[in-house]
Amino acid sequence: MNGASWKQLWNIFWAFFKIGPTTFGGGYAMIPVLEREVVQKRQWVNGNEMSDVLSIAGSAPGGIGVNASAFIGYRLAGVPGASVAKAFIGLLITGGVILGVMKYKMHPMAVILVSGLLGIVFFN
Repeated sequence: MNGASWKQLWNIFWAFFKIGPTTFGGGYAMIPVLEREVVQKRQWVNGNEMSDVLSIAGSAPGGIGVNASAFIGYRLAGVPGASVAKAFIGLLITGGVILGVMKYKMHPMAVILVSGLLGIVFFN
């Protein structure tokens, strides 16, 4: 697994899973949340490194948030870390939640789920 432990991959997964709901606002909307999580809270990178990551992520093809998460995941745990970070901040989980809510939008559980997502976004 290229030196990455399961605990490290879980930490990467959980951090980017919490950031994922902010993709509703687009890649640029998640930058403050991403920076707060990986620079201030978890201290995976420092402020200067985060600026470099965002510069490179913005110039690479694809969304800036997804690219930045992949760069940070790669720095922490190589290819497995990049895969976990990119998959869970991008399409898999967040997209699945969006599709599920759209299908069951009037279902009471969908309302509770969306309320929970709003809580994650605002209070994270």
